[in-house]
Amino acid sequence: MTDTPDAAEAAPSAQDLFIAGAAALDRYQAHDAADLLRQAALLDPDNPEVALYLARAGDAAAHGRGRGGNRTGALVGPG
Repeated sequence: MTDTPDAAEAAPSAQDLFIAGAAALDRYQAHDAADLLRQAALLDPDNPEVALYLARAGDAAAHGRGRGGNRTGALVGPG
C-alpha cells in the first residue's frame, strides 16, 4: 500500500505560487504569472509583494507582453 499525501501536503503554498508567478513574469508569460499570483493572493492576501507582482503581471498582460507578445517588455502602441 502506498502512502498518499494529504491535501495540505499536496497543495502549493503562497510562497511557492509567488515564486512560480514571478518566474513566469520574468519569462514574459504574463497571463500564466497572473494566474499563479492570483492564487498566491488568495492564500496570502496581506502580502504586499504578491500584490505588486500581480499588478505588474496584469499590466503586462493588458499591454500584450505575454504569450507571444512583445518579448522586449516595452510598451506597444501607435507611433
